[in-house]
Amino acid sequence: MASEREDFSLSGPLHLTAIDWTNVHHRRSVAASLVQGVYVVERDRQQKREGSLALASPWWEFFNFQMLRQLKDDVDSSIFGAIYKFKPPASHSNLSTDGCPCYVLPSKAP
Repeated sequence: MASEREDFSLSGPLHLTAIDWTNVHHRRSVAASLVQGVYVVERDRQQKREGSLALASPWWEFFNFQMLRQLKDDVDSSIFGAIYKFKPPASHSNLSTDGCPCYVLPSKAP
């Protein structure tokens, strides 16, 4: 069973519908969500949650990031990090993306 912390709709910063990349609090919330996405994707793997049962993708997709690659431990195949790429939607072409990251590489603490 999933915990409330894993479910973006219950624990994610849903109030951030428009990111101001110059606002340190917005950047911190996005970064924390991307890190949480790494934790949840590992938990999805452990719990064998796939497809519509997986909980991880909203943690990055809500902010228009795409997970390019999972970083896995060579010994036990656990996921300890990820490489994300920012992909602003075409409908937001008039919004400023000044200061937004192109790529983010968060990882879990050991």
